[in-house]
Formats: sequence, structure tokens, C-alpha cells
Amino acid sequence: MRYSVDIAGVANLTSDVSTCVDDVAADVAEALSAVDVAADTLRVHAGTVAAALDAVFAVRRAGGPGISVASREMLAAVQRATLEYATGDEQMSVQTSAVTPDGGGRGFGPVAR
Repeated sequence: MRYSVDIAGVANLTSDVSTCVDDVAADVAEALSAVDVAADTLRVHAGTVAAALDAVFAVRRAGGPGISVASREMLAAVQRATLEYATGDEQMSVQTSAVTPDGGGRGFGPVAR
């Protein structure tokens, strides 16, 4: 068997890859520098950041449980209104039957349940 290697091609490829590795190394160094700046800033202004977060989360904590309370109140109101409607409907049916025992022949009267 015979093998051949394109020496110039390998040299060009390794040169291109080396340039890409240099670019990645520079980007990593820049990112780490930005992280260091952010960490230093956070250390200096930790109290301000914590206060801002507390202010934001306080609103969420106050509003979140309120949603479930308001929802329960709304459901209770719907249940009460439905019960009142059904009770009123039943009373109307009983009163109509009392006035016209056959329901007046117009579809009035108690509903079979």
C-alpha cells in the first residue's frame, strides 16, 4: 500500500484551526473579564441589588396569593347565584302550580327530577 499526505494542505488546515483556537481563547478571556467585573460590581452594590430584588418579589408575593383568594371568592359567588337561581326557579314552579294545577297548559309546572 501507498499513502500520501498533502503537507501543504495539512499546514494550511492546522494554521486555520490555530487561528480559530486563538479566537476562542480571546473570547473566553473577554467573557471571564466580564464575569469578574459583574462579580465585583455585585459585591460593591449587593445591598442595592438585594433591595431591588426584594421590592420586585414583594409585589409578586402580595399579588400571587391574592389571585387564588379572588378566584375562590368568585367561585363562591357563582355557586351562590346558581343556588339562588335554582331556588327561585323552584319557587316559581311551585307558585305557578298552586295557581294553575295543570301548569296552565303552557309548559309551566314542576320539572320532574
